This record gives sequence, C-alpha cells and structure tokens, in this order.
Amino acid sequence: MSPVEPRERSPIVFIPGLAGSALEAKLDRTDAPAWWCSRKTNGYKRVWFSFSEASKPSCLLDQLALFYDESTGRYRNHDGIEIRAVDFGGLEGIDALHPGLPRLTPMFSKLTQAFKDEGYQERRHLFGAPYDFRLAPDGLEQEGYFADLAELIEGAVASNGGRPATIVAHSLGCLVSLYFIARRSRQWLQKHISGLVAISGPWGGAVSSLKGSISGDSFDVPVIPHNIFRPLQSSAPSGPWMFPAPDMWRDEASPHLP
Repeated sequence: MSPVEPRERSPIVFIPGLAGSALEAKLDRTDAPAWWCSRKTNGYKRVWFSFSEASKPSCLLDQLALFYDESTGRYRNHDGIEIRAVDFGGLEGIDALHPGLPRLTPMFSKLTQAFKDEGYQERRHLFGAPYDFRLAPDGLEQEGYFADLAELIEGAVASNGGRPATIVAHSLGCLVSLYFIARRSRQWLQKHISGLVAISGPWGGAVSSLKGSISGDSFDVPVIPHNIFRPLQSSAPSGPWMFPAPDMWRDEASPHLP
C-alpha cells in the first residue's frame, strides 16, 4: 500500500524573538581570550543556547561579539568565526534553545506540537525562520535573511496548493516580520501572506531591552546570572531597535509627554 500523502494546509511560519533562535558557530582562529576557549571546530557547534558554552562566559561572549565597520557599513564577527541560525526552515532552531533540555529552554515547542497533533507536518506545513538575533534589520538584510524568508514562504505556499501562509512571531520577531511585510509588494502579500499573529509584539519598544543593555538579562534561563550576557546585549544592534519609543511611553516626571 502506498503511503498516504499529507493533505495541503495553510502553512505556518514561526519567527522567534530576541534570543529565541538557536545559533551555532564555526571556529578557525589563531587566538582566543583564554587557553580554555576553543580555537577550531570540526564544522559547526551549538553556542546559543548551550550550558557548557555558558559555563565559559568569556569564551561565549567573545564568539558572539559583533562589530560594525563604518567604512563598509557592514557588521562582522571576530576573524575566524562564523555564526548562523540553526535549521532554517525546520523547527529545531525555534522549538527549544537547548534540544536536550526542552522543558528548561522552551520556545515554540508546545505550540508546534499542538499543530502536529492535528496532522501538521514539519517542513510541509510548519516552518521555522530563526535568525541572528544580534542584528537589526540592516544587518539581517546584509545577511540575506529577508530574501531567504521570502523564498521559504513562496515554497511553503506553492507546496500547499497556493494557500497563503500565516506568520506567527514573538517579541522581536514581530518587528522583524513587520519590517519584512512592509517591504513586499501588495501583490506578493495577497498571494503569499494570510496574516501575522503577533505574540507580545514590542511595537512601542520594550523596557526589558533597555534593562538588558544597562544591567543584563538572563532571558529567564534557570541558573544563569542576570548580567552574564550584558556585554553582548549592550553592543548588539538589535537592542536599541527595541528601546522604548519616547512618544509612546508616558513619563510621569515630564509634563511635555501625553
């Protein structure tokens, strides 16, 4: 008996929030901040999130350090370091930050499992679009993320009988999604997007982002000190992108704001 083909459905694309995308690194370096830090890897290794990597914060922060080159207008890592999101198009990079500890580091896993229970299938109806959350839109554009996202959605729609996709986004992912949608044509959107489900969208900015840049934020990961990632949070361009917008936040101390 031939296998039953999964029926076509309206596809769903999940776009995670700040620190919600699993990241991996490939190292080929001649130096490192400490002797216990890795200099070379055989392929890519998981760096976000990994408890073993977080146990060596100086190494992890050095690997995730991001620099802006004013002469080229582009962002770069330390020499000899490549960073990429895990499993673009699949769910591994967005279901849980640590695959071995999904209950401690959950992201979309409960939601995607609920869809699977109803017959939805990964990479047929359910798609993940993780990204380098250190970057703001200009950096994501440079990395080709939005072009890849458009291609992913077009393929998902085509493989499901032309049914337009729903984007489900969380936190920073809502801003990423809005930026993407605002730059697509009306014709493209009518053909490919049925709607955007925004979960905790920081449309007016987020105090937590400002807090992370000033004193750090552990992203509710258990046993991690709240300020361990502050050097990364204070320099990543995605942080200021989510700073509270002054005209949308009431300031009791200022009579000039509504």
